[in-house]
Amino acid sequence: MSVYIDVWHRTHPLTPEAHARFLDYYARYVVAPPSDFFEVVAGFRYLDGPTNEDFALYRYASMADIEASMRSYSVDGEALEATLETFAALEIEETRGIALHLPHSSETRVDDAQVAATDGTAHRFVRHVRTCGSNERPAACALLERQRDAVEAAGQGTLVVGFEYVVGPVMDLVEIWRLPASTDAFPIDFVDATLTAELARVAPERERRRIEPTSFSKIC
Repeated sequence: MSVYIDVWHRTHPLTPEAHARFLDYYARYVVAPPSDFFEVVAGFRYLDGPTNEDFALYRYASMADIEASMRSYSVDGEALEATLETFAALEIEETRGIALHLPHSSETRVDDAQVAATDGTAHRFVRHVRTCGSNERPAACALLERQRDAVEAAGQGTLVVGFEYVVGPVMDLVEIWRLPASTDAFPIDFVDATLTAELARVAPERERRRIEPTSFSKIC
């Protein structure tokens, strides 16, 4: 089973130009160089809330590959110069979490999302729910699976990936959804009220935000 690193960024100053500069740098000097250890499968920027935030999802074959990647890092002269210039001009916050697939989100969903055709009008959301403890996690996952089935059966959205942290905010379960252009609101709101209430009891929703893919995202 693959292992993921979820890398979150916030840039300052809070201007569109500053964040665009960082994303251009990140695409060219962090994502573009080939790696023997990981694949950057997704990158998204937030469209609501603070708009100077983004995250990227790295996929590794194993924890051993994460360790090997960290030990083998090197940078050429051009990339080093660009890094120094970018970090001198911008204040960049970064946090990382290590994550695994949720039971109701197989790895094939990520692969399928990379080849799925989109017309650019789809809506995308990232959603965090917080479990009350390890005893509640199986129940939360079962409820999330039922919600996924209901939404997808109605043609109101597709779960792209769901993951849980093993390092980082370990109480959180995260889902990334792609919704059709005709769906104006997050479809979970239209699922059976009893199911929604039960999920809110065992894993209340902590965050739901609109996102859009960055230039380097393989998932659109």
